[in-house]
Amino acid sequence: MGPKGKDYGSAHGSSQGSAHGSGQGGQAGVEAGNCRFDEEPWWFDPGMCKPIPSARDANVGINPPGRVDKFVRPFAPRCGHSDRAIGFLPMRLPWQKAEMSEALLIRGATTIARHWDLSDDHKIEALRSDGFSEGEAFRLVALLPLAFSRPILEELGVRHFVTRITALKADGSSVSADLNRQPEYVGGLKLARAHRARGRMDHEIFKLIAASSADIDAASKALNAGEDIGGSTIASCLVGAEIASHLIR
Repeated sequence: MGPKGKDYGSAHGSSQGSAHGSGQGGQAGVEAGNCRFDEEPWWFDPGMCKPIPSARDANVGINPPGRVDKFVRPFAPRCGHSDRAIGFLPMRLPWQKAEMSEALLIRGATTIARHWDLSDDHKIEALRSDGFSEGEAFRLVALLPLAFSRPILEELGVRHFVTRITALKADGSSVSADLNRQPEYVGGLKLARAHRARGRMDHEIFKLIAASSADIDAASKALNAGEDIGGSTIASCLVGAEIASHLIR
């Protein structure tokens, strides 16, 4: 925490729920549930965030220099007549990217591959049966090929990918969304890069899904025609009216 009165920036959002860290100080014998949390945000220095072993969120703690994935918001629960007890709540920064876990992505990719010769509707139905929500199922089918193909295209020399993606609705109008707001894409791209570097999943499943990307198809045609795709930019569009209503905007 920075010196009193020094403005390091405010913590956004309200502190709701219970404390993730154990409160110390305060009046002996007072239960945490009897504490009243101070709603006023404290100023804090992100570089001074400390690990909290008892926190349910394992991501809270000190990050490598230059990379801050998550800050903690200090608050003071006022227990009895004391306001000395300090705890920490994790908070998500506005620019943080949500991502689906690697385990869920691999499970989803395996389910898709198992029903590869069937229609997208059948794949989505299989994913729903496997525990994925409707939105997750639609986005997995539509976005995993994009995510898995990106590291391959980078290795071929593509240098920029437009992060806005367009999908056409049934009435012919278009919907635009940011790929970085789609948990399945963000997690899928992270998984794909990890797999290319050191192997994280069944490689045959990875190849099957990556090769189905329209971007891979376009790059292959350009290379076969003798074109140089080094330094090129790729923008993608999704086909299928239903995915438009399941993109997170």
